[in-house]
Amino acid sequence: MNPTDTPPTLQAIVGALVFTAKQPLSLAQMRKVLADVASEYGGAAATLAQTDDAAQTAALQASAATLVSGDLALALKEVAQGYRHENRIECGPWVRQLL
Repeated sequence: MNPTDTPPTLQAIVGALVFTAKQPLSLAQMRKVLADVASEYGGAAATLAQTDDAAQTAALQASAATLVSGDLALALKEVAQGYRHENRIECGPWVRQLL
């Protein structure tokens, strides 16, 4: 069975990529990952590789909104180099105390 026969949503995929990346992740880097997976697996993954920057940005915005509405400790932020997950600023005193 091909693991990409029924892939997750674009929102889930870009969220996972940003979460896993050690550095901010650009739209171009995400697009390359989508293309590489499509090349390796084909099938439904090929459809995801056709997404443009607007679709990726919309998926990232939806992922950010899900984090906010779920009252989670993480926030998805756009920085100069791309996107990354950060702790919500409101949690700062506790995070600083831990560190």
